[in-house]
Amino acid sequence: MLGVGPAFAASLHFISASASFASASSPNLNVNFKEASLGDTVTINYTASADATATYACINGGNNHPQAANKATVNGPVSSSGAFSSGKNGSITASLTLTPPSAGSFSCPNGQRLVLADVSYTNVAITDTTNNVSRSIAGTFSKTLFNFWTGRTVPERPRSAAAAALPSVQRQGRPTTGGARAVAGRTEGRLAPEGPGSA
Repeated sequence: MLGVGPAFAASLHFISASASFASASSPNLNVNFKEASLGDTVTINYTASADATATYACINGGNNHPQAANKATVNGPVSSSGAFSSGKNGSITASLTLTPPSAGSFSCPNGQRLVLADVSYTNVAITDTTNNVSRSIAGTFSKTLFNFWTGRTVPERPRSAAAAALPSVQRQGRPTTGGARAVAGRTEGRLAPEGPGSA
């Protein structure tokens, strides 16, 4: 591996560093960065790091969370490392991916499946470990992946056009008559008959 000369070491720096979830349904956090003034065709080692919290739960066949005890929150440091070359322009633009801490020894009884319900990352940073240069990324990056109330993964699948066209009183809010019932986060059923004197 080629080293970085003293002149370059004095001026190398991160131009940018940011973090975002890999996709709308992914618990993984991408740490994106660009470092400059590295010199031509040098290989640099990087480590992305964060403190992460993940909640795991047991879900039965009906997508319900039957017992509050069947849930575990795990905390711990997470990291990801990689080596990248600067090529001939003296800079490196790359990305490393952080993943949630594992569920460890937490497991589900027969007939239930393990789901990752939510995850959050704090104290996110990217470090050039070759030259001991770091850049912190401010903020807390959180995502809910399973909605206990609806029994669905998040984001939920779009509703059909027919369901979207229903009057709002049929699709959301609390049931106001005996003829309606709450199903998966929406209210459906027949509308209450109009009372005497209604237009």
